[in-house]
Amino acid sequence: MRIAIFVLDVDEINTANQNFDANVYVEYRWRDPRAGGGGADSVARSLHDIWHPRILIVNLQRNWRAFPQIVEVSPDGEVTYYQRAWATFSQPLNLEKFPFDRQVFTIQLASAGYTPDEVELLTDPDSSGGIAQNLSVADWDILGWKVESAPFVPVPGEEAVPGISFTFEAERKAGLLYR
Repeated sequence: MRIAIFVLDVDEINTANQNFDANVYVEYRWRDPRAGGGGADSVARSLHDIWHPRILIVNLQRNWRAFPQIVEVSPDGEVTYYQRAWATFSQPLNLEKFPFDRQVFTIQLASAGYTPDEVELLTDPDSSGGIAQNLSVADWDILGWKVESAPFVPVPGEEAVPGISFTFEAERKAGLLYR
């Protein structure tokens, strides 16, 4: 499965609640010849009517979806699923250097119920994702971002599941706290 993650906006970073609000767009693509429509055109189907890798956002606290759970299936069985969500994500923060801190924020996706041998989550080679240039969060500077594919271990000692993460590093604008 190929995944591209785009952070369209970061609305708030809440240090006290150890979370952040973001507007996120995700494209999922996988091939399943059984799902093909057999005709010359792509068809729309409910996500629940076909096999899918049960992707969940591990650190999701609240979510408001913008798109229905519909997939587009090409005649050859390429399945494309688009999802956009405005969500709150939990994020443990290291505040030892507050208010002069840098933090790494993560959106962690995992394929529930599968092993890395059964399902592989990969970055999309055409576009793995990105983050918007101008964000609503005013008191942080975004320093960089990356998307990485790696097995996710939910609890130490537990078996890994397929995973992919979008991370961005941000630095607090300390001067804004004292104006």
